[in-house]
Amino acid sequence: MHARFLARSGDAWREVFSLPMDWSHWDYPLLLPLSLVRSWRYTGLESIYVPAAFAFIFFLLTAGLLLAAVSFLKNLSGGLLAGMILIATPFFILMGISQFADVPFSFFVLATIVLLFFQERFAEKGFGPLLLAGLAAGLSAWTKNEGIMFFLVVLFVLLTATAFKGGWKGAATSCGWFLAGALPVLLFVIYFKMQLAPANDLTTGLAAGETIWSKLTDGGRYGAIARDFFITGINFTKGPVDLRVGMKLAPGAVSILLPAAWLWFAGINHDQRNQSGVICTSAILILMLSGYFTVYLLTPLPLEYHIATSLNRLYIQLWPSIIFLFFMIANPPDGNWGGLSKKTAASVRAPARKNLSSKRKQGRIKG
Repeated sequence: MHARFLARSGDAWREVFSLPMDWSHWDYPLLLPLSLVRSWRYTGLESIYVPAAFAFIFFLLTAGLLLAAVSFLKNLSGGLLAGMILIATPFFILMGISQFADVPFSFFVLATIVLLFFQERFAEKGFGPLLLAGLAAGLSAWTKNEGIMFFLVVLFVLLTATAFKGGWKGAATSCGWFLAGALPVLLFVIYFKMQLAPANDLTTGLAAGETIWSKLTDGGRYGAIARDFFITGINFTKGPVDLRVGMKLAPGAVSILLPAAWLWFAGINHDQRNQSGVICTSAILILMLSGYFTVYLLTPLPLEYHIATSLNRLYIQLWPSIIFLFFMIANPPDGNWGGLSKKTAASVRAPARKNLSSKRKQGRIKG
C-alpha cells in the first residue's frame, strides 16, 4: 500500500506522509516500500509479482543464512536441522507470503548476530564482519521501527562486551567500525524521522505524568503482560491469535519447545570460541523482549488487543535468531549426544558401522 501511494503520487509524494495516522502508519521506515517503487520503475509495470518476489527472496535468504551460518560455525547436519525447524514453522511461512516486513526484519536481525559471531571467531582477520554487522543493523532500522531499538540494543551490548573484554579503547574501536557500517543507512533513517515521518501513534497516544506513572506502578498490568508473553512464547509459531477466543495455551507442532528439547537431549557444547557470541546474542534477545514488554506496559491502546494483534509477530522477528542461538549452544547432531562419553558413544555406533561394512562387502561379492 505504501509503495503504491509513493509510486502513484509523482512529484507530490511528500503529501502522503500527512495521511491520517489511524490506518496508514506513515511513520514506518521505507526500505521495503521504496524497494518496490524502484523495482516498478525499472520494469515499467506496477506488477503484483514484484512484492511477491521480494517476500519470497527474503524468506529464502533468512532460511539460507540460518542453514549456512550453523553449518559453517558448527556442522552441516546442525545447519540442515536448524533450517528445517525454521521452514517448518507455519507462522513464519504465513508472514513470508503475506509480504509483511517482519520476515525481512528477521533476516537483518539474524545477519547482525551471525556477523558478530564471525567477528568474534575471526577477530585476527580484521573488522570486516563488524562493519557488515553495522550495515545489517542499520538496514533493520530502515525496515521497521523495532529496528531502531534493535540497533541501540546491539550497540549497547557491543560496547559493554568489548569494554569488559578489552577495555574502553578496544570498545571505542569496535563500536567505531560498527557505526561506520551503519552510518550510510542511519543518515536516511534520521532524515526520514526528522523531516518526513509523522509522530508514532504509540508515542502521541501517551499522556504525560499521572497516566504513565499509574501504568508503571500497576502490578496487575505486569502480570497480564507476563502471562501473555509466556503463552505467546509457546503458541506464536502456529499463527495469528483468534481474537474471539483470546490468548490460550495451545502449542503448535513447531514451537520454542522443539529447540529446547533438542538442547536437552544433545547437551551443551562448551566451545570457548562461541562463548562471547552466545552471551552477547542472549543479551540482545533478552533486551529486545524487555523492550517489547516496556512498550506494552506503556501502550495507549487496549492492552489485550494490542498484545493479541502484534506479539506473535514480534516473536517471529526473533525466531530465526533464537534457533541459531540454540544450535550454537547445543552439541552438533553427530557429536557427543546427550553428554555421552566418547567411549560410550563409540560403543553405540560400532554395531551400526559393523553392519554397514558387512552389507557393503556382500554387495561387492554379489556384483
